[in-house]
Amino acid sequence: MPTYNGWNIITIPAYPPAPQSIEFTQNDAVAISQSPFSGQQQVQIWGGSWMEASVVMPPMTFVNAQAWVAFLRALQGVGNVFQFSAAFMAAYPADLGSRYWRLKQNTRKWSISQARLYGLQFEIREAI
Repeated sequence: MPTYNGWNIITIPAYPPAPQSIEFTQNDAVAISQSPFSGQQQVQIWGGSWMEASVVMPPMTFVNAQAWVAFLRALQGVGNVFQFSAAFMAAYPADLGSRYWRLKQNTRKWSISQARLYGLQFEIREAI
């Protein structure tokens, strides 16, 4: 199995080719301390940064959702990484390049509606 910085690379499912929506967050490693007497602030820029994202997949039937559930399980929480597919990058022209991503936390969850449609949402962070 291929790896990136010691993490196994898990292949993202091909269908659906892109999420229903995705919201990105840019984080910077900057600290600030403020004097409780004067209010003067001291800023320390450490130079690190990383991206995070909240991913919402479109409603899926049982057949299509099983590949995604297996994918989320294979990530083993924050233990493995993945890359977005070319189809995803075509649908969402953002500066994703060849970034590797992992789950933001060790938990994964999905829902099943009364209409037997699966809903998947997950949060990711850049694997750095």
